[in-house]
Amino acid sequence: MDVQTRMRGSASLSRQLSRAGLGLLALFVFSVGTSFLPLRLMEPGWQLRVSSALTNNGSVALLGVLLVAVASWLAPEDDLLLRRNTLLRRLALAAVVGYLLLIPLQTLALWRGVDQGKQRISRERQAVEARLEAISKAVETAQTPAELQRQLQGLPGAPLLPEAQLAEPMPQLRQRMATALELARSRIRATSSEPDPARIQKLITESLRISLSALALAFAFAAGAQSGVKGQSLLDQLQQLQQARETARRKGIRR
Repeated sequence: MDVQTRMRGSASLSRQLSRAGLGLLALFVFSVGTSFLPLRLMEPGWQLRVSSALTNNGSVALLGVLLVAVASWLAPEDDLLLRRNTLLRRLALAAVVGYLLLIPLQTLALWRGVDQGKQRISRERQAVEARLEAISKAVETAQTPAELQRQLQGLPGAPLLPEAQLAEPMPQLRQRMATALELARSRIRATSSEPDPARIQKLITESLRISLSALALAFAFAAGAQSGVKGQSLLDQLQQLQQARETARRKGIRR
């Protein structure tokens, strides 16, 4: 096989790799884009769902960027592949920043979600207690079962008396209702005002997974991200900066 044939084969392979990389990037956009719908920017559940989608599909985008880079390396004379690779390397810098920001953002979303869950449970509990109090007042003030039935009909969510109880003497009915109300209050007091611990543990575990995945993806994208015109990756620049600081510190110690 002569050199020209190998060059044509390399060019063909590079184009295939580049197209495959673009396909993976499109898959990433479509997969993550669907998680944005419907838009509920201020809801913690929506924020956690989007964060999970970004980390779950981040490796797909990373592989797409890598395939385009390999394609450009195989065909350095192809200006289209070179420009495409340069663009993706600069976009990778935005991916680094985005995944790093994802860590505190989804942690805040978790905290807000737990807090909203506590508030919702508290509101529901207060609503039930208020309804029980209204029923209790109706039982105390009603003089006859029929009058109690009318008052219960005017209370939203209050149970109505069955036909058999409408014929009972009012003192006996009042005692029966008082016992049922006290039992309902006891059940409310026994119910925890905190969200389900198992669900909280699941959310914390998912939050930790997202944070670690986001950190790993930020590191991976930094290995290929280009922030300047020298062609060096962001990770290489950071390492050189660290080495320069270490060298300066050693010189300062020697002096």
